[in-house]
Amino acid sequence: MQRWKDYYLKIVKGSALVGSIFVFLLMIYITADVAGRYLANRPMPASFEIQKTFIVLIVFLALAYTQSRGGHLRLEFISRRFSPRGQAILDILSLLIGFVLFAIITWQAGAWAWEAWQLKEYMEGIFKIPYFPARFALALGALLFSVQFAIDLIQRISQLWSMGEVGQ
Repeated sequence: MQRWKDYYLKIVKGSALVGSIFVFLLMIYITADVAGRYLANRPMPASFEIQKTFIVLIVFLALAYTQSRGGHLRLEFISRRFSPRGQAILDILSLLIGFVLFAIITWQAGAWAWEAWQLKEYMEGIFKIPYFPARFALALGALLFSVQFAIDLIQRISQLWSMGEVGQ
């Protein structure tokens, strides 16, 4: 199990790295767009479409990595009022809801991406920018996030189970 988890973590880190590369590329593109717009009165073409595509890639490719590092927000002002066992139950409930939600998003985004690929859908604009890369990235990111939720859920249930054994 640990070897599978290590392999999965490499995939998640790779996904986040790809997202980070797109952050860098987007930064360069936006800088060139602003400089072109204000210095030469010539903005970069298809700026909105490229930014929209890159934002989807950046966000969804990093979700699972952020979850694996415990980097997502928590509402501790509510959970602090519960016992450690109650906090574990709240964590399990939130992880279960997250898993179900992102499993549905994975399923629908995958269908949406496949449809965009088959129909060869492109964004309207100066350049023909295809929809499918962003949609596949959305589906992949949601899938990795779902798997991370499942891993965290199993770990938290195991922790809760051991709390029950210690308390007896």
